[in-house]
Amino acid sequence: LYTRLLFWDKFSYPEYMLDRFEGDYDSIYKLWWFDPNKINRLEDAMKNDTRLTVEEVDIRYWPDWVEKQN
Repeated sequence: LYTRLLFWDKFSYPEYMLDRFEGDYDSIYKLWWFDPNKINRLEDAMKNDTRLTVEEVDIRYWPDWVEKQN
């Protein structure tokens, strides 16, 4: 099971990104927060028409967690 998300890079989130039980984007509203440093970088990039560094994000926290429990 995979969930793909697209978002402005102005948020920070816990290591597990989405909660284990809801397993969908609804947990974003409870777990994510606005990151002032990221907001400033994004606003500067938009104002100056520059790109932010884009890193691949593949969060496998919960599948890895389950595997460790066995």
